[in-house]
Amino acid sequence: MNVCVERPLELRRRWFVAEPFVHSFIRSRVITTPQVKKMEEKTVFDVEIADASGHSVVQMSQEEIAEKATQSQGTWVFVNDQLVNASDVAAMNMEAGSRVRLMPGLIGGQDVPTFEVEIADSTGHSTAVMTQAEIAETANRSAGTWVFVNDQLVNASDVAAMNMEAGSRVRLMPGLIGGLCA
Repeated sequence: MNVCVERPLELRRRWFVAEPFVHSFIRSRVITTPQVKKMEEKTVFDVEIADASGHSVVQMSQEEIAEKATQSQGTWVFVNDQLVNASDVAAMNMEAGSRVRLMPGLIGGQDVPTFEVEIADSTGHSTAVMTQAEIAETANRSAGTWVFVNDQLVNASDVAAMNMEAGSRVRLMPGLIGGLCA
């Protein structure tokens, strides 16, 4: 077995042009000459990986990109700003310097209708867009909240089961408290 403890002459000439990961790998291990040549042939790409917390940039080989792309169902792969099939990444002819991005697939919009809700409180009022379930939850969270749908007072506990039409006017207001004057 041909083992390199000292850098071979051919590697010493290319020491400053070889990939950075090769340098750290060679410094930390004793490797064979065929392994050095195989590592020199491997092109590494800067890959932007997006997820719920933001994105990170990591260096990966084409095989690693293909493996990562097929690991999670629905991952979108962009190479030079073009969407490509995740299963095709391993066989692609990617040039050095290609821009590679992995992103979670986008899921289409909601099927649940939303309503513009006017919410009044002691400071004035605000407007929010909510689903019917969110309106019911908000109304039931604060005891005594009055709910008006199309200018009719409805019981807060009935909001979730109502048949609300698109474009219904919904207002949530604090209940008024009346009393006798002595």
